[in-house]
Amino acid sequence: MFDGSIAKKASMSSGDDRISALPDGVLEHILGFLPAESAVQTSVLARRWRHVWTFMRRLNIYSKTSVNDSKDFIYPLLLLRDNKSTLGEVRFHFRGFIEAVHINMWIRQALLCQSKVLVVTFTILDRPLISRHLRKLVLFAILLIGNILDFASCPALEDLRISLCTFFVDKISSKSVKRLSIYHGKSRCDFRTRISIPSLVWLQIDHLDGKAPLLESMPLLETAFVNISSQAEYCERGS
Repeated sequence: MFDGSIAKKASMSSGDDRISALPDGVLEHILGFLPAESAVQTSVLARRWRHVWTFMRRLNIYSKTSVNDSKDFIYPLLLLRDNKSTLGEVRFHFRGFIEAVHINMWIRQALLCQSKVLVVTFTILDRPLISRHLRKLVLFAILLIGNILDFASCPALEDLRISLCTFFVDKISSKSVKRLSIYHGKSRCDFRTRISIPSLVWLQIDHLDGKAPLLESMPLLETAFVNISSQAEYCERGS
């Protein structure tokens, strides 16, 4: 018992860095669960860590309260990645006002890194996405305008989730999406948004305010749950 205690203390005092001894792929996977800023900060730990973050396949990007600080961090984060390392998942968490031109550029760069999963929260989106690799898109608490929900340029997209969003769009369209979820959203009051997704197999529309959407032909649909809010079809006088 005494000898074991001494051995344990000796091991602790030796300062062995067992984490750094892990394979590169494992370290990159671990860093992917941290906020991106924290992951980048590990580069100062030791020479071994200097470039590990550039190979991460999962990014959790939180904007800063200052627009300039956000630009100074996010642009290099995406541009200095190893160009041979593709992204599996990118999550953008925006806080405060950031000009759409920057947001569009960051998302475009993430998609150029072949991200298969994209999650975007708290912002405004107005331009359609372009990606041959994107398979899953999650939009949370976003103002969706223009033709942002036209996915003609995302031929691999199969899973689309829209939660707590306000969307002023004429149409949600795709030829590849199989699962669509619209949860606690708000649509236009003066126009019915058309949902044109003939490939759809699974559909959920739950608590949607505004005009109920117009569903076009869905010959492959197997499961549907539609719960239109009590406020659906209601528009304030003068709207």
